[in-house]
Amino acid sequence: MVAMNASQGGGGEIAAPPLVVRAPKAPEVRVVVAAKRPPARRPVDRRLTPREARLLRFVQANPEVARQVFVEAPLRMAEPVSVAPLEVAPISIEPLAASGGEEN
Repeated sequence: MVAMNASQGGGGEIAAPPLVVRAPKAPEVRVVVAAKRPPARRPVDRRLTPREARLLRFVQANPEVARQVFVEAPLRMAEPVSVAPLEVAPISIEPLAASGGEEN
């Protein structure tokens, strides 16, 4: 409550008007999420190169060999290589027969 002085007239106390506080309007916030693109796919009508076509024919005709070549062989290549000791027999040269220097 606010007291009025005598110059304002009435001399009694009057209620002060309510205090109104207005906050500034908050800015509108939008969350934008990038859409995930599906992984790029090989076009359906893409032609194989001659090398790709030969490889495809090889794999289709020989699936077991292809598995050995492209799957098992690289795994074996990563393994350490062991070589058995090499044994060489002594070389023996028989003496030449004495013929007196003449041959017929």
